[in-house]
Amino acid sequence: MEVTASFPVSVKLPEWYAALTYTATDQMPHMTQRNRKLIGAFLLVGSIVLWSVLATAIYLMLPEGLPGLVLIGFFIIAGMGWLLPAMAIIQWMARPDSAKG
Repeated sequence: MEVTASFPVSVKLPEWYAALTYTATDQMPHMTQRNRKLIGAFLLVGSIVLWSVLATAIYLMLPEGLPGLVLIGFFIIAGMGWLLPAMAIIQWMARPDSAKG
């Protein structure tokens, strides 16, 4: 099967493409705070789900008959452990837009 094409090929580009203020060789514009918040919301939900699965797996591997204080300590750490990644994600989301933007 032979494929032939005539050049130059004309491609109808969408309207938003013509409105871009940068070319392919320029640096891409920085991500806006609005986009960071959208991505961050999905990252937060995903990290909480991942943390809960991880904490549950660790709990199921613990030997039976542990003292109550050890279990309480585990649940305190497991319950608050998701805060560290969440704080980093929220801090990234809250960054103001750059002045160049």
